[in-house]
Amino acid sequence: MNPTHAIPWLVFSWGLAGGFTHCIGMCGVFVAAYSGLSSQGSARRFVHPERHVLFHGGRMLSLVTLGAIGGLVGDITHQWAFAQGAISLVAGVLLVGLALGFAGIIPWMRIPEPDVLGAGGGFGRKLFVRVLKSQNVWKPLMIGLFVGLLPCGLTYQALLLGALSQGPAQGALTMALFCLGTIPGLLTLGLFGNAIFGGLLTRPNFRLGMARISSALMAAMGVAFLMRGWSQF
Repeated sequence: MNPTHAIPWLVFSWGLAGGFTHCIGMCGVFVAAYSGLSSQGSARRFVHPERHVLFHGGRMLSLVTLGAIGGLVGDITHQWAFAQGAISLVAGVLLVGLALGFAGIIPWMRIPEPDVLGAGGGFGRKLFVRVLKSQNVWKPLMIGLFVGLLPCGLTYQALLLGALSQGPAQGALTMALFCLGTIPGLLTLGLFGNAIFGGLLTRPNFRLGMARISSALMAAMGVAFLMRGWSQF
């Protein structure tokens, strides 16, 4: 069996693990902005479910668009088998390194994530803040569109996989699977807040365990790309 056939499932599983750790920590404030979470992290359960649909629909649209662009750019290099093999080997090494960085084993390999809302006064930031303060019915959709485009280590790594997927359609599919994987964690936060399972979502041991699972899945994808690259020579 070709190891790269397992990559789509690994991408989804990786997003699932990352959604319960990284995404809750980084995007929880945006979920609170549209879902009715209180400052104590409690949620008004099942109020306005359409807000969650709009938010995640916006994220999906942004991420799938990025995936299609990444796949289109990456497709240029896939016209030559040797280049494809070499790039797969480099990507495999990079993914394993990033996995070790995400796990905290090699801290300098962790992708930095700038504080977009607190950095500078650019047009994009001002527009995002305006959206967050809006009372428009389409607010969750606009937040989702912006969140999908924010600097994010997990998104960057998923885009790397999208660029290696040999075409815009495959790149879009890769990012769609990644987005689908991240939804359960953010949706759980939006529907139940921190009340679920006695505050499980923010317990250090739970988040550390999920982060390790996410790192292991990322490393597995790196190994799959290394094997694919090696087979091209």
